[in-house]
Amino acid sequence: MGKEIKDKLAYGRFQSRRRKVFIFMIDAPPRSKKSISLDEKAEFQEQLRKAISKFKSAPFSESLAVAITVTVNEKDPPHIHTIPKNYLDLCTGIVYNDDSQIEYLAINYHMTDSRGPHMTFEFYPMVSLRQDLRFSYSIVTHSQRNKELLRMAGESPDDYDTPMEELRRFQRHITATEKTHGKEVVDRLLTWYTKEAQEYALRSISLSLGVLESLIAPKSKYAYLKGFTHSKVLKDIQASNYKVGQGLANAILKSKIRMQVLAIPVKSGDGKQFRAEIKKQMKDFRLKVPLFSKLYSPVGLEVLFVPPAGEVSVVRDMDNVMRKIVPSFHEEFSPPISSMHTTDLMSLPADMRDRYRQWMSVFPKGLKSQVLNYEIFRVAADRSLETRGQVSIGLCEGQFKRNLLDKTQDIVEKWWEIRDDWS
Repeated sequence: MGKEIKDKLAYGRFQSRRRKVFIFMIDAPPRSKKSISLDEKAEFQEQLRKAISKFKSAPFSESLAVAITVTVNEKDPPHIHTIPKNYLDLCTGIVYNDDSQIEYLAINYHMTDSRGPHMTFEFYPMVSLRQDLRFSYSIVTHSQRNKELLRMAGESPDDYDTPMEELRRFQRHITATEKTHGKEVVDRLLTWYTKEAQEYALRSISLSLGVLESLIAPKSKYAYLKGFTHSKVLKDIQASNYKVGQGLANAILKSKIRMQVLAIPVKSGDGKQFRAEIKKQMKDFRLKVPLFSKLYSPVGLEVLFVPPAGEVSVVRDMDNVMRKIVPSFHEEFSPPISSMHTTDLMSLPADMRDRYRQWMSVFPKGLKSQVLNYEIFRVAADRSLETRGQVSIGLCEGQFKRNLLDKTQDIVEKWWEIRDDWS
């Protein structure tokens, strides 16, 4: 079979899988569970029932990936961690049978849009997302010369050694600079260099497509040996690759540039200890990684959730895990909702200050700080690593983060567009 035919078949299978995505859009301001009215609940569920009845005859019964995008324009909108719980509960019995089916949850939070407040919900079988992840990563690994695909996959992020080195160089000469230009100038320059370094570093420490494949879509030891099971050499190669993938997954769950919280609460009363451990790990992270001790750039969170082995956790649902993590992160880090909020207006030319004030006016006055997105993945890790369960929290860029459904689609569509340009 020729390469062109194989490509068409692979792309066709991808498109077929993507037709399984149920997308629901509604023009309404997002609400928390406490602020939503009974009428708003009824209206949401009525529109949801109408939409899904045209898509399928019964709720999803399999594991799901859920991606939520919300846009707000109110003066005091709900915080990001208060929104999913409300709507995921409203979807229960309509879109799926139980929200414990959700193995991947993403939310992106936008604050400026001429269309007005609205929400988009995407529901996708997890088995299909895993196939998309493997497919998109295989595209990237076979197109090493294409920098755009590598960048989209997070496999070849922008080189952040330069801004990091510029920050270090400035810090080495900070005393001399202060003597020459004064403390006020030094403070402004330090903020600028730190912000630049943070923005580059956030892109670099985000989980790449290859890492995610090892974490949530690991190949079985003999996944691609059909027709070749007689070959001991091929079996050994595949088993070796499997061990490498498992080793990478376990390395991420031990990484020092992530906040590692061990022992997921399994009974009522463990929650306080869990929150205390989350806060402790966040404080320790600020000390160990001084670049992020104070945030100047908007951030998101990438969270890996390893359920306890053989036990039912009291925080088994993904949204409940994030409801414990996000408020603690806000309290400890006070992440800005835009880069503008950490820009010193007096450091700008006079003609730019009024523009900045106008741009700032579109942001909600009641929302001072929060993460702009998060993704949480349920991970079936090597049980020899941590049997009590684990939460691994990492930082990522805030304003331009693409969720995994969008990222895999972007890569496949880009490959289909340029596939004739590389062999």
